[in-house]
Amino acid sequence: MNVARVTRALLRENRWMLILLVLWPIVMAGILLVPGGTPDKDDVLAVLHQECFYALALVTVTAASILGSEQRSRRSVFVLARAVSRSQYLLSAMLSALISSLVFIGSFTLCGFLLVGESGGSFTAIGAMALLQFILCIWFAAVAVFFSIFLPAILASVAVSLVAGAIFLLGRHAVLFGVSRLIPDMLAMSLARPSTISAIAVASVLVQSVCVFLLAVYLFSRRDLQMIDS
Repeated sequence: MNVARVTRALLRENRWMLILLVLWPIVMAGILLVPGGTPDKDDVLAVLHQECFYALALVTVTAASILGSEQRSRRSVFVLARAVSRSQYLLSAMLSALISSLVFIGSFTLCGFLLVGESGGSFTAIGAMALLQFILCIWFAAVAVFFSIFLPAILASVAVSLVAGAIFLLGRHAVLFGVSRLIPDMLAMSLARPSTISAIAVASVLVQSVCVFLLAVYLFSRRDLQMIDS
């Protein structure tokens, strides 16, 4: 399948990033565990919340940079010349970013379980944080891919941040602004028990992600492939 083949190729190009994504939560867990063996709950929670935020930042940067990197190296022109449609290519770019985020979230979850096992807390809370991370990563990846069509990677990442910031200013309405509802919920979770996840906010985020991605496909299919300097 063209999408699977291109996605594998994109992941191979970013294999060192994948290794770093796996190691990051492991290193942070080691910092907490090595000194005393039993980390403080507040320290564990602070680190986990930081890593939740990092997951969103990482998927944004990854998704925003893939298309520009491929265009600069001219690989995109070569791939599209081999019977791969632009929609398939863009889907591969997004899947590559999401798989990278899953690698980080998987490492986050395993290390979170280890930290909770040592310090005390709810394993369900770690699972809820991981789930919210991935749902939000889908939205951030879709918006980053959209902006990367006509902006360099750095500016595309900034644009995603500005859009997310604007949504926060507009309010926490679950239907219209699911992102501004889910991010605070994720960062406010305690280790005692997970907070209730708004199904409406989740549905809103996923619908918005699909709509943004389809708009990106529409624009990309009509865009002349020129290298974007970043």
